[in-house]
Amino acid sequence: MHPLVIVGGGGLGREALDIVEAINSKSPTWEFIGFVADGPADHELLAARGAPFLGDIAELEPGGAIVREAEEIPKYVIGIGSGAARRAIDIRLSLAGLEAAVLEHPSSSLGREVRLGPGTLVMAGARVTTNVRVGRHGVLNLNSTVGHDCQLGNYVTLSPGVNISGRVALEDGVTCGSGSVILPGVSVGHDAVVGAGAVVVKNCPPERTVVGIPARTINEVPS
Repeated sequence: MHPLVIVGGGGLGREALDIVEAINSKSPTWEFIGFVADGPADHELLAARGAPFLGDIAELEPGGAIVREAEEIPKYVIGIGSGAARRAIDIRLSLAGLEAAVLEHPSSSLGREVRLGPGTLVMAGARVTTNVRVGRHGVLNLNSTVGHDCQLGNYVTLSPGVNISGRVALEDGVTCGSGSVILPGVSVGHDAVVGAGAVVVKNCPPERTVVGIPARTINEVPS
């Protein structure tokens, strides 16, 4: 079994632990070491799971207690909802020489020619069809779907129940709120936010927030 640390002590971190436990129930794969986080952590809820909290992220870096005591350098995943936070932590831990794991819940499904970048979390019930690329530290949350020939950049977040149609491109840092829909062939620019329940019918520029049916922009980049 390979040692694994989850970065982030909140709800998404505990959901990442759900994936680890589901994987291990099918085939023992991961030796879960514990959680680290620089921000707030749900200590009571972690304790109720019997999950150790090991301190801040520095404990996972060279010279930290986790690495000093490990026979094998652990891999990690980032259980934090913010794509920007995942980007910053990815850069930090990559520079420290650490390697991210990929976690796929056994109840999810992946078709042919699907490539998941390091750190990707695929939650229970997620469905990915064929010829799909997901970049680094993507989150495909509960019951989200991704159709054929899609390109999802780094640090993309699909909230529960998101439906991504075929030939969609989501650039780095895009966040799709719960129940949102992206229609076929649409592109969404980097760091844009698609509101919960929105239906995106045309290309969305970078760093915008779109809401509604059909989705419309509610913020503009200053000229």
